Amino acid sequence: MNIYNDKQKDDTKKIQDLLDEGGIVTIDNGDYFICKTLIIHSDTKLVLAPNAKLILKDNARCALIENEHFRGGDRDYNIQVIGGIFDGNSDNQGFDCYDLIEHRNDFSYDPDRYSGKLIRF
Repeated sequence: MNIYNDKQKDDTKKIQDLLDEGGIVTIDNGDYFICKTLIIHSDTKLVLAPNAKLILKDNARCALIENEHFRGGDRDYNIQVIGGIFDGNSDNQGFDCYDLIEHRNDFSYDPDRYSGKLIRF
């Protein structure tokens, strides 16, 4: 697979297009920058090479990957995520008022709010 591998590019759409096809999706070694949560569907196997690194772009403030029905509704089945490195780039995600420590318990869970989670299933 030939995907952009530098910080000037955004690999989200290319990887999402592959995930939308389903089946076995393989990602070669390299750095892949993600700006929006990748959605993995039922009957999909994501295989990342040992040095394939999914990196959350600065200020993306989202999960790197979640299953299609994470937010409710139907259930997903037969999903596999194998290998790779998941880098949430947390030092460069910033905070909003909901994420400050003194306010964390003041608000109920909201899946649209960045919570520092890399993978949500």
